[in-house]
Amino acid sequence: MATIRGNPDFNEDVAEECATKLKDAMQGFGTSEEIITEVLVGLNNDQRQDVRKSFEVMYGKDLVDALKDELGGNFEECILGLMLPNIEYDAKMLYDAMKGAGT
Repeated sequence: MATIRGNPDFNEDVAEECATKLKDAMQGFGTSEEIITEVLVGLNNDQRQDVRKSFEVMYGKDLVDALKDELGGNFEECILGLMLPNIEYDAKMLYDAMKGAGT
């Protein structure tokens, strides 16, 4: 399975900084997809889950729900996939592949 190495200097402070950057990227008129991408793709899945927890503690809202409110289309689907824990992502992909007639 492919993986992202993540930030070797990641800690709780970095998780909080990432949560703040994501909140700022979603505030005001328009959403900065570039900042969202920059923050999330530099982290591995465990680190993204830590950022999700920090976001909820700091802002009282689930990060995934906030992203759903701000994003759309293929970009939303990609980012939400990144935010799922690995096992949930695998289960979703299997479910999607098998649902419907003919599978």
